[in-house]
Amino acid sequence: MNISVREAQKSVEGTTLLETVFYVAVLAGLLLFLVNTLLVFSAALGQAKRVRRVTFDAETALERFVRESRLAFAVRSASMLDIPSSVLALDTVVSATDPAVTTKIFSVSGGRLTLQEGGGAHVALTSPDVTVSEFTVSKITAVHSEGVRVRLTLETRAGDMIIERTFLHTAALRGSYH
Repeated sequence: MNISVREAQKSVEGTTLLETVFYVAVLAGLLLFLVNTLLVFSAALGQAKRVRRVTFDAETALERFVRESRLAFAVRSASMLDIPSSVLALDTVVSATDPAVTTKIFSVSGGRLTLQEGGGAHVALTSPDVTVSEFTVSKITAVHSEGVRVRLTLETRAGDMIIERTFLHTAALRGSYH
């Protein structure tokens, strides 16, 4: 093979300035795309964590509401109409194994749903980063029993975004059957 001196020099020279600029521009574009994708993914992950927190708080609070309502034998304060009421007082027993009569009060205090048992302190059922924007309690009266319907709206902030979810639940007071 005969390779001329000029061809041998050309193959050793490397890339031209135009090729280098092109490669740098392609790499910068790919890097920009990657950073943007990571930022979008991070924002979506933060939003998903907030939605999960709101859902967890609602499930926890409504589970406690259902458990206490099923033990109750009377509703002392709740609206008969769908007027927003921020207080639900239940005449109930201490627990399924302790028949002592007590009052349990669900209320909104400082943007958090709380439960007060007897004359004790208010215990928060929702976390500090979740706000209760609506707590509507309605009493349901049937021929032989009573029930309670709750509408609970929770919200939280994720940056500039407000995440709000509404949850509905109904429970029959088992102690009210007659």
